[in-house]
Amino acid sequence: MAGVVTVLAQKRLKFEVRFGLSRRRQLRKVTKDVTSATARKALCSIVRDGRVQMKKLAYAALVTVTILAASNDGLARYGRDAADAAQPSERDAVQAAVLDYVEALYSAQPERIQRSMHPGLTKRGYFKKNGETTFSNEPMTYEQLIALAGRWNKDGKRPVATYPKEIVVFDVLNQTASAKLTAMWGVDYFHLAKYDGQWKIVNILWQEPPAK
Repeated sequence: MAGVVTVLAQKRLKFEVRFGLSRRRQLRKVTKDVTSATARKALCSIVRDGRVQMKKLAYAALVTVTILAASNDGLARYGRDAADAAQPSERDAVQAAVLDYVEALYSAQPERIQRSMHPGLTKRGYFKKNGETTFSNEPMTYEQLIALAGRWNKDGKRPVATYPKEIVVFDVLNQTASAKLTAMWGVDYFHLAKYDGQWKIVNILWQEPPAK
């Protein structure tokens, strides 16, 4: 019996390290068993219970880590999406510049020309004069366009609510962009470039509405 107790003492030391205080208490109970067979059965039971508990703990830890990782990834992605949603896209900014141009004329707001145009603007239009079959063309400067916006609908009598202002953004790169506008006077094509982080119209090519 002394030999059995010695063996159990050695086993108990190993299990104390591996399974902690709760297993130590169970081992104390084993040392009090009357027969070595009973002690071995009790010891095997502790071993089995310990392995099962350790597997359960390991699985629970793995699940917890996985959930936390997924949660953190989801929160990070949500944060990025929210930040992106809060900032207007480059395409929206290009469209806003073109809208400034057409609204400046429709609503007699020359300050919107100043906001959306580069001072080095080049604008050229093609149209047919009354009674003519060929196109004439006329250039316009930045300053002339500002003046035109101030007087074109100064009295507010033009039915601008019925006028079209359809904008199509073709391409947006990191420095340049292109777009199209269908308005009351015809079709405009735009080249834009970014200056100090803001899109500015640098070229306008337009013509009167095509014959239907």
